[in-house]
Amino acid sequence: SLGDHTTSKAEKELPSLKPVLRWKKGQKMAQRNQTVFERNCHSDDCAADLKLLGKLFLSSVDDKAPYLALGAVRNISLNISISNLGDDAYDTNVSFNFSRELFFIKMWQKEEKGIACELLEPESDFLKCSVGFPFMRSKSKYEFSVIFDTSRLSGEEEVLSFLVTAQSGNLEHSLH
Repeated sequence: SLGDHTTSKAEKELPSLKPVLRWKKGQKMAQRNQTVFERNCHSDDCAADLKLLGKLFLSSVDDKAPYLALGAVRNISLNISISNLGDDAYDTNVSFNFSRELFFIKMWQKEEKGIACELLEPESDFLKCSVGFPFMRSKSKYEFSVIFDTSRLSGEEEVLSFLVTAQSGNLEHSLH
């Protein structure tokens, strides 16, 4: 116990506390405010122009006939390059839909550039990566790798499939 609290020999009673925001009858209960956000746009429609490139690294060395030797390699890497040739791209995401026999391990980037990836559900085959949140600057480029575990590949499926898409909250001039 902290004991009794006195401020001097003669006890003084402290005044009761009042709320910081106190509504008084006849006053407004809300305050209206308008905030204007500036967007860095050079075009009239403030459109992004995202370019997405990807390269899958397997265990083969022959580019004409790529293959994955089952059991010989535990991981494969999908290297991604995304660039924005248009206006600043807000809320830019790269999404991956991949074969169910693969398991996402991690995302790797050479330099920390504000990329974060997450599976939308545990043990899901859909991965979403946020790029340059809250926006990807005009004329910028991001490179990263997504690494998958191949140890559970059975060989039943002859083809590994990947669907990789990029999008932003802006209009798109074109997606390459």
